[in-house]
Amino acid sequence: MTRSDDNWRPGPETPRAHHFDAAFCGDPNCGIHIVAFTERHQPICEIVTSARQTLMLVEICQDYLYEKATQRVDDQQLADLKLELLPADRLSALRQELAEAKEHAESLQFTFDLQWKADMRAVARWREAHPGNDLVLPDRANLVVWLIEEYEKLKAERHD
Repeated sequence: MTRSDDNWRPGPETPRAHHFDAAFCGDPNCGIHIVAFTERHQPICEIVTSARQTLMLVEICQDYLYEKATQRVDDQQLADLKLELLPADRLSALRQELAEAKEHAESLQFTFDLQWKADMRAVARWREAHPGNDLVLPDRANLVVWLIEEYEKLKAERHD
């Protein structure tokens, strides 16, 4: 379809153009001949502009191309861009915080592993003392009470 009236503007029903092709008409009063295409190179519309429409169309095209370019930036590129734009001191502070957080996580994992091994040794002793309960995992509070009682018994036997 050809649009040449001065009041035409793209509306919501207008298909989104993927790219444009523009050429000057031979007549200086004509302005610019613009064809908008879909991604599959199908023409959406032809626009023959007057001289005063040319500026408006150039602005619309620039806005559209800017919008299209910004849509191509995905989250990872945005994160990389933010890191590049951060001041060097802020970036080094973030890296330092990350290193400290990793060290803290490693120390917590070490503590957890020690506690887990101690718990499993205590459960193994409890199961030895309570045959037939191989599938039972005792309550931690009861296990600690039982371990203290066993310790007191061993302590009393050594002093006798």
